[in-house]
Amino acid sequence: MKKGRHTSYNRYKRKNLFLRVKPWLIVIACLIVIAALGGTAYYLFTEVLFQEVEEAYYEEAQGSSLPSLSFEYEGHTVNELSAYSAEMDLNYAAENIYILEDTYEIPLEITLNGNTAKEVSYRLYDMENSTLNQNGSSSELSSSGGILETSIILDEVMSNDTEYVLDIILTLSSGKELHYYTTVIRTSGLYVSDQIELALTFMEATLSGDETVLYRYMDVNPWTQKNTDFSDVNLKSSYKQMMWQEMNVELFGDIQITILDIYGYIGCYQLDYIVTRTDDDVTEYYMVTEYYRIRMSSTVKSILTYERSVDQIFLPSDEILATSKVELGILSSGDIETAASDSGNYSCFVIGGSLWCMDSSAKTLTEIFSFEPDDVSDITPAFYEHDIDILSVDDSGNIIFINYGYMNAGLHEGLCGVGVYSYLKETSEVTELLFIQTDLTYDLIEESMGQVAYINENNALFILM
Repeated sequence: MKKGRHTSYNRYKRKNLFLRVKPWLIVIACLIVIAALGGTAYYLFTEVLFQEVEEAYYEEAQGSSLPSLSFEYEGHTVNELSAYSAEMDLNYAAENIYILEDTYEIPLEITLNGNTAKEVSYRLYDMENSTLNQNGSSSELSSSGGILETSIILDEVMSNDTEYVLDIILTLSSGKELHYYTTVIRTSGLYVSDQIELALTFMEATLSGDETVLYRYMDVNPWTQKNTDFSDVNLKSSYKQMMWQEMNVELFGDIQITILDIYGYIGCYQLDYIVTRTDDDVTEYYMVTEYYRIRMSSTVKSILTYERSVDQIFLPSDEILATSKVELGILSSGDIETAASDSGNYSCFVIGGSLWCMDSSAKTLTEIFSFEPDDVSDITPAFYEHDIDILSVDDSGNIIFINYGYMNAGLHEGLCGVGVYSYLKETSEVTELLFIQTDLTYDLIEESMGQVAYINENNALFILM
């Protein structure tokens, strides 16, 4: 599911990321060429001989157990962050932005998820000079109903219009330290809160079918595309697409607001939420991601870019299990990871960050690996910050696969990296063969893993990181 969510902002971000890492890519490419010429490329990649690995059984743990952190911004809860169990590369870890206008105080809301907090501290880094600007801790921790509310008050030593990375450290009563990253900018004269309100108004208009609101703020000629695909929608999509008209969906749960970027009077935002649709007493759930680029001043209010991607949450029913064909529903990407045994009896596919295997002869569908919580209402976009590559499926139904990115649950919860796993059909057990930890985020791991990841006939694994 996550692979399909490439908005205009993500493409812009990836382009600038490439410019930063381009020298390293050139060096790596040269090394690969030299090694290939010398016949030693085998050693350039991480190699694992499965028979020599100390195995660890994977304990299924669906749903996060670590606290999540959000920010309060002028009445809005924004920028929900998942916890990292280790320090990350500051150049890439902060994927959203918090604006300081008339204050140096940053209100925080931490969902403890059954944990107990001991301390909240912070480190603020000046990324332009690669230096620590300041550090400190929160003086008051107030917890009620599993929610901890506190504030960070920064010192007035920040330069205006300069990007800083804020590393918020939550220390649990067990002594475990968790890290949360965001970019902070001190500036003034922006319309961030108003832009958030406009994005919410536009979103609500698409659900209610209020055409006048859409016309009022759209910056392009609307409805010039003639198709009926609900998975990917933009400002030029048809009326039916934008309004969900034939689907009759309803909002389910909260809306997650993320401030992606601010430059002048233009702001970039992302809204994530779930909608439901009921048909013949069957309720379907859809994960929705909306990207907005909004221009606002004292005289202008307009939406320059609007992109909506929709992915149906895969909840197989008894009817699906009784057939030899699986309908995956609406997906924002047609690139589904699949693999099958030579005999064709076992077919595997990845959807929503979960690995499934279908036994055609027995007409059974089995979930092999997943981080998703059992309760749909607990699903957030963070559960799709990982992906799975299927390396092999044999005629006995045994599977070898890679899970890479942010680990939402399980043995390495809160870490980023690459895990190698085997599934034994006879015992229905998933065994972890290897885990490689990294301080890079999912987006960076995904870029490299898409280039090299395979296992040869001698059970040697090759990956590029």
